[in-house]
Amino acid sequence: MISTTKKATGVAPSPHFEFVTFVGQPSEGSYTAGSRELIRRHAMQDFVRRREAGSSSNSVHPMHKAGLDSIVKPEDPDKLIGRFKLLSWSRKKPTRKTNVIGKAVVSQQIRQAPKAAAHRRNRREEDREQRPVLVKTPSSGKFDPFNALPIDVGSGFEALMYHYNTGFTQNSLAINPEGNWFSYAARDAALFHATFFLVALHRDLQLGVKLSSQCLYHRGEVIRTVNERIELPEIEISDATIGAVAFLANFETMNGTVRASKVHMDGLRHMVALRGGLHTLGQSQVLQRVVIWADFLYSTATYTKPSFPLITQSSPFAEHLTASIDVMSPTSTSLPEGLSLEPGHVDIIQDLRSLTIQAANPQSLSILGRKAFSSKIYLVEYQLLSHHGGSVSVHKYSQIPASLRLAAHLYLYLAVRELPSTAEMHYRMARRLRHAVLDGVQAGIDSLDYSHDLFLWIVFIGGAALSGQSDRHWFVSELRIICLTLQISSLDHFKERLANILWHEKFFTRHAPVLWAEVEQSLL
Repeated sequence: MISTTKKATGVAPSPHFEFVTFVGQPSEGSYTAGSRELIRRHAMQDFVRRREAGSSSNSVHPMHKAGLDSIVKPEDPDKLIGRFKLLSWSRKKPTRKTNVIGKAVVSQQIRQAPKAAAHRRNRREEDREQRPVLVKTPSSGKFDPFNALPIDVGSGFEALMYHYNTGFTQNSLAINPEGNWFSYAARDAALFHATFFLVALHRDLQLGVKLSSQCLYHRGEVIRTVNERIELPEIEISDATIGAVAFLANFETMNGTVRASKVHMDGLRHMVALRGGLHTLGQSQVLQRVVIWADFLYSTATYTKPSFPLITQSSPFAEHLTASIDVMSPTSTSLPEGLSLEPGHVDIIQDLRSLTIQAANPQSLSILGRKAFSSKIYLVEYQLLSHHGGSVSVHKYSQIPASLRLAAHLYLYLAVRELPSTAEMHYRMARRLRHAVLDGVQAGIDSLDYSHDLFLWIVFIGGAALSGQSDRHWFVSELRIICLTLQISSLDHFKERLANILWHEKFFTRHAPVLWAEVEQSLL
């Protein structure tokens, strides 16, 4: 509102204008664009008039004369905000909410900010008080400082883990083609203990020492944990428990303690039957492979047929069996020209050549190729074991002599699966191979019924499996006779004739020089 005042004297003074703040909204009729423009014009004219009259230096504004406190009281500070500010003019920010009361614009966000900040500080203090405190400071020298593993690892576990990462190649492709076994085993205490007592056994066999305290400790923990679980009938048998029992059977079989292995195998068969059969474990293919490997190993040691039937194409495990036929058929599996072998002999040698080529370069295999490799080993070994038990069975290798089957099986374990050659199980297989060769000789089957190179290869495998054993001298004597017949006079020539049948660089480089040195010694 604009008001004019006149003094009582007859002289009309210069007009003086004063702006007064209204509480509430102006009438709709007067609150127009024209009225706003008129107010601004009068305000500017008043400013120019006072400047020309020297009011800025000599006169005092009536508001100042009356005193600021008399016009705006401290308890009503909102009246100090927004003089001459129109509702049509504002600078709004996207995140700021405003509340308009008349012409006074107050930011609620600004007024509430101190309270919100104090609230956040209080919440942070409460969180710090409720946060759990570490009982122990993480140690840089401990393998598992935050106890993330399912077991409490001891001080020697780091060395065992180092062997697992660098030297434990046993069955790495055959059982664990996906490469995720550690994460699978780390979910369960029994399975984790079982994994590392096999790692400790592998290290002990490579070093040629008796069972270490670590190996016995992890084995004891597996037995204790499994016994506690099976004493609770209301708890369903888990995949991890089945895998742990399968590893216990493997442990005893490799050590030659077949009676103890039989106890674990009986329990394993019962557990698998309660779950509905081997095919029901298809959701965990790695568990299927562990159970199958325990079955194969026990069948080999006891010379019996596998307990579980051949997995059919309808099983999830067998999804890569068909792919294995294509992936595992490199042209380099063909035998050298001039090498005369029986048709049944050719089948087993070509299958082993196919596996050898892939096992020698695992880094070049895709995930599909690794799974196909695992499936191929399964098919080959199942057919090698199908003749066990004395019953007649028709399969791919049914017509080959027992000595070739045993030598092929030993090669599959020592070179392809990479089991330690010092395992007691291999000594038993090599002794069985010796008897098979002798039985063949007595039946009129001698080296002339084989290719000379094939017979040389069979005897070499038996000698390699008996490293450090007294029975090895028989195989060395046979090698001496064959080398004289073939006029082999050097290590290079010896390797060349072996390579005509089958050559695995890592395996033969480790065993051929030692065996040849013993053969040379016998020739003197």
